[in-house]
Amino acid sequence: MLLFYVGQDRYACVCEHILEIIPPIELKPIPHTPDYVIGSLIYGGKPLPVIDWCQLVEGTSCHSSFHTRIIIFRFSQEERVFEFGLMAERVTKTMSVSEEAFMESGVRIGDSPFLGGVLTDERGSIQFVNVERLVDSLQNIICGVG
Repeated sequence: MLLFYVGQDRYACVCEHILEIIPPIELKPIPHTPDYVIGSLIYGGKPLPVIDWCQLVEGTSCHSSFHTRIIIFRFSQEERVFEFGLMAERVTKTMSVSEEAFMESGVRIGDSPFLGGVLTDERGSIQFVNVERLVDSLQNIICGVG
């Protein structure tokens, strides 16, 4: 699992859909999109939308720091392939834990169905991010190719 942050809050997602992790670069703005769509970048010769994880989850932009990164995802769903970037803070660590280790929180978050169970360790809690549900909730923004 890849670990990343919004402020002091920790999140984790499975690594199987991650193509690459890159430092922030200048993005081309995309007009008429929600605030969490911060632009596009050219990756492998094609434009990919980039989502600001902090803006999506908490409504504030990611802080520009040494450990802020863009995570490039590729996710296949039925016959479509979705590729996008996700900018997040403190993208520095992976952890060896299965998705089953995250326990359901007992709260269903309607606007954020991609936020899954919670894992607790000595430093607090880590919330699971379900990439499939993230893609589902962004389908009005990111277009898969088939």
